[in-house]
Amino acid sequence: MATIFDQVPNLFTWPADPDDDHVFNLAIHAQADYLVTWETRMLKLANDLSESGALLRRMAPQLRIVNPAQFVHVLKAL
Repeated sequence: MATIFDQVPNLFTWPADPDDDHVFNLAIHAQADYLVTWETRMLKLANDLSESGALLRRMAPQLRIVNPAQFVHVLKAL
């Protein structure tokens, strides 16, 4: 299943790596439950105590940033 978005608002920027902003903005706009990545910088943001990490958690409180192996465990638990 997929949802196509013609426009994704630029609501969040991550000063440490603004090249990834489009990924976070899509996750926020789509109200995604999971962002699955091997990118270690993104994985660290999930628990980051910085202003950016706190802002992301406020904008998408349901979002969990996990690696593919962790996501497999989530799927197996369903």
